[in-house]
Amino acid sequence: MKRALLVVFALFSSFGYAAGTSIVPIHELALGQSMVGGHLLNDSVFSNPASAVFTNVYSIDGTYFGGGGFSTSVLDTKTSSVGGGAGFYRMASAVPGKFNQGLRLALMSKLTPNIGWGLAGKILWGENVPGQEKNIKDLDLGLLFDYTVIQFGATVRNIFGGDPSYLEQSRELGVGARINYEQVLFLSLAAYSRFDKFVPYQLSVGAEYVSPYYFSLRGGFRARPEEQKSFWTAGLGVSSGKFGIHYAVEFPNQSANTQHLLNMDVML
Repeated sequence: MKRALLVVFALFSSFGYAAGTSIVPIHELALGQSMVGGHLLNDSVFSNPASAVFTNVYSIDGTYFGGGGFSTSVLDTKTSSVGGGAGFYRMASAVPGKFNQGLRLALMSKLTPNIGWGLAGKILWGENVPGQEKNIKDLDLGLLFDYTVIQFGATVRNIFGGDPSYLEQSRELGVGARINYEQVLFLSLAAYSRFDKFVPYQLSVGAEYVSPYYFSLRGGFRARPEEQKSFWTAGLGVSSGKFGIHYAVEFPNQSANTQHLLNMDVML
């Protein structure tokens, strides 16, 4: 057992999350960043803030990225008709010994039985270029349309413009959809484009199998055509309904670090 724990620690210490990028939560990563139009729980705090609006939970989670990076969040869509969430993350910077950090607060509610909205305020700060401290204060807006078999979603990130020079925080639009068969097989699609150039800079697809025996298998692919980069992703999870543990990995098709994430969540 001790040897197995040492192997896991070495894996996550050696292949942490890519330095100098913004956070992508674990389910988003496992599904190729294709979940703009799908249901999420705590991931919604860091993604489309409307993604959890049709849930009824109180949950806490934590994710380890490796290299000293982590995130933690709390989500409450049970207490009232207006749900809320809060999250904090810390990730290794491209500057050795430095970290990029972020705090997010999200609100979400239903406009109709099938349409929900979410709004997330965020503060990001850190040093991604030697000697240049940066900070951003901005808002993300999200919508989700839920029709049981299929969902559609959209999010506008950095409504006030962000800062493209820091963690790729441009004003951008993400749109996506997720379709399911018997709540067991899921297919999700998404596209992301910046407001200054409306051609999508990223296209994503993901698939998930949710077993009735408390485990899930996930996979995805995303491409960034202008940069000639692409990434395969995979993940698995085990959940009892009250407690879950999840793993995700991203494999780049070019010279870059493989990324591993490990997550635990608790439903109260």
